Amino acid sequence: MGRVLVWLIAAIITLSPQPALSEPKHAIAMQGEPALPADYAHFNYVNPDAPKGGSITYCVVGSFDNLNPFILKSLRTTARGMIDRIFGNLVFEPLMQRNDDESFSLYGLLADTADMDPERKSIEFHLDPRAKWSDGQPVTAEDVLFTYDVFTEKGRPPYSARMSMVAKLEKTGDRSVRFTFNDKANRETPLVIAMTPIVPKHAFDKATFDRTTLKPVIGSGPYTVAQVAPGQRIVFKRNPNYWGKDIPAKRGFDNHDQITIEYFLNANAKLEAFKKGICAIADDSDPVKR
Repeated sequence: MGRVLVWLIAAIITLSPQPALSEPKHAIAMQGEPALPADYAHFNYVNPDAPKGGSITYCVVGSFDNLNPFILKSLRTTARGMIDRIFGNLVFEPLMQRNDDESFSLYGLLADTADMDPERKSIEFHLDPRAKWSDGQPVTAEDVLFTYDVFTEKGRPPYSARMSMVAKLEKTGDRSVRFTFNDKANRETPLVIAMTPIVPKHAFDKATFDRTTLKPVIGSGPYTVAQVAPGQRIVFKRNPNYWGKDIPAKRGFDNHDQITIEYFLNANAKLEAFKKGICAIADDSDPVKR
């Protein structure tokens, strides 16, 4: 009788529906399939052979007193460019990179592939073995776990809100992690998680993570902080040893050796600086408010 019962239990387990698995993919999309194939060479809107060198200066209105863009304490006064799509995510990077030719598709960056549950209840990321921090240390699954932990406890919105949709995060290998989502999640959640920047565990202290700092930080991005004049100027230098310079999602980007962001008290001062040639680019979205 005991053997029969064991056999029946085994048969039930075998015949029970199992979660559908998908193959790891180079890209994920909100709707349908990504436009570019796995062997794509670069995004269509960039010149992969663009010359590199020189410098560019941007002018912005405001001030800054912090280089950590992930905390609430200086939500509006963190230096531009640290994690900033307008300036190119210079210092910190997400797991996957958005292709601006598509409505909402992400391609491998720190993670070279992703395995998303068809029902979007979970997603597993496989880190690119080439991914490194600016100090040469490898990006690991432990860094992803640390990011989740510190953003949950000390991160500002939207990062803390994203983490609140995660029911479980587990390390599935030396370079792989799986996020499982809770009832707060929706179909967009796996992509939002993929767009979340990752921070190095070895370079941040969780106990002091929520404090402002002007000390240059370690990131995985194409630039490092070279000069800081609080409230006035921040200068980024292109990292010649940037790990991702040859991956498809980054070809044709990050062409300047130096990027400077100059700060001004108001739009009038910024415009005058532009007229004098101090900056190459100065936006003027609402001239009436000047």
